[in-house]
Amino acid sequence: MRHHFFVTGTDTGVGKTTLSALLCAALDAVYWKPIQTGTLEGTDRATVMRLAGIGTDRTLDEVYKFVPPVSPDLAARSTLGTINHTLLTLAAMHAAELPVHGVVLIGDQNRENRETVERFGHVRVIGEIPRLPNLHRTALMQVFMNHFDRSAFSQ
Repeated sequence: MRHHFFVTGTDTGVGKTTLSALLCAALDAVYWKPIQTGTLEGTDRATVMRLAGIGTDRTLDEVYKFVPPVSPDLAARSTLGTINHTLLTLAAMHAAELPVHGVVLIGDQNRENRETVERFGHVRVIGEIPRLPNLHRTALMQVFMNHFDRSAFSQ
């Protein structure tokens, strides 16, 4: 059975593209970001291909591309309140009866944040991506092997 994962995050620049590259490398997955903004700065598709070491055969073209580097709905996003944003996102997903496979935390390890997200979000943290000085396929594969519950991806 083939699994599909929807990667979402609480802000711009929080690691969604890095997580996507890690999943593509570790799970031999196909990447698709249907809407890309900020195309003058490059695309997440190109970044995932470079980081995961995959080609165009393992990625799908974006449906919409926009030059300005803004969110598709022009909304502002905040860097504060990550736990709150995560819990609100989880609540909305649960209310919509969408299956939530798990949460991946990105950045410095914080046991209290992990426990809070799991307890109040009614979800498992299935992986953590620490700060990586060098992003490349080998580093991503090592993170998957050392910081992820790999059984969560074989169900």
